[in-house]
Amino acid sequence: NEQEDAKVNYQRYFNPKARREKLAKLRALGINPYPAPLYPVVFALMLFFLDMHYTQESAVGIVSIVITAGVIIIGQYNFRKENDGFLSFGEALKLGMGIALISSIIGVTYQVLLVTVIDPDTIPKMIEVAKNQLFDTNPEMSQEQLDQILEMQSKFISPKMMVAFGLIGGLLIGFIISMISGLILKRNRPE
Repeated sequence: NEQEDAKVNYQRYFNPKARREKLAKLRALGINPYPAPLYPVVFALMLFFLDMHYTQESAVGIVSIVITAGVIIIGQYNFRKENDGFLSFGEALKLGMGIALISSIIGVTYQVLLVTVIDPDTIPKMIEVAKNQLFDTNPEMSQEQLDQILEMQSKFISPKMMVAFGLIGGLLIGFIISMISGLILKRNRPE
């Protein structure tokens, strides 16, 4: 009986056909079973609640890129699984870029809401952090040089520039990740 129970449990939880049917039911109800494009926003909210959203540490950028790569790879892999195990390079690239575009739009929308509504002091905090980092790395820098650099940085930290750089950067990173993962995950249909 234990073998039969194990077989029933396997069929219930790991049967690809049953899994596809469950996913189809969720989609028919309008529920996205893979809310992956929201993961970067969840990470950004975590940074906000930890009061780290205005720091410009490289570790934050690396984690963000890893999350983006994970989202794209999972999307491509799930598409391949739902497509009878086949995924062309073109499909992988289109899918990855679509995920990157949606993630970038959601992320940029969150950023604009963050700096204009949620925490309007974010940009001044970012400039202050940049000022302290510049002064720490270059203590011999004159006040005039420091002011000139900060003035230039403040032009690039406006909400409009955040939108432009966020979309362009997100799509560029998404393109690179989609190409690499597409080459790895591609499996063409036999002719």
